[in-house]
Amino acid sequence: MEKILKPSLKFLKVSTREILLLAIANEARVAGQFDEWSHRFLPYDDKISRLLNVMAQREEERQKTLEGWYQNLFGELVPPIESYNNDEFIKKFPQLQEHFFVISPLMAAEILELVLESKKSARQFYEAALAQVTQPDLKWFYEKPARFEDDHVHRVNRHLEELRTE
Repeated sequence: MEKILKPSLKFLKVSTREILLLAIANEARVAGQFDEWSHRFLPYDDKISRLLNVMAQREEERQKTLEGWYQNLFGELVPPIESYNNDEFIKKFPQLQEHFFVISPLMAAEILELVLESKKSARQFYEAALAQVTQPDLKWFYEKPARFEDDHVHRVNRHLEELRTE
């Protein structure tokens, strides 16, 4: 299975500005993915659909918070971020091309595995960013998202376990 994000700790040598811009772009992309996937789950599993919808909202909230921090720290607006486009991603998964809605436990598990991989990568990103931050007033800012991502990893794992036992 191909990963959504390919986490790279190479950014450890980059500035706070670059870390914030990477985080903002990632939150925007993931929010778009989760929002779409929540719609795909609607007819199959309302509980998972709601979970993904809430996760998409959290990603959007975190994006706005990060944008506010960026503006406060650097006194400028965040540069435009490329909008989310799912087409390239879907080409890699034939089941997602054939059916918009989730139609089987296998398809549901495949999407949740992708969600899980995304959340793990995000957690690694924030943990790595936290390790680099030198300003004490910014440390808490990366700790909180890392904890959120960890909570999401556990929630998605629970749903995956339920699917596997069906």
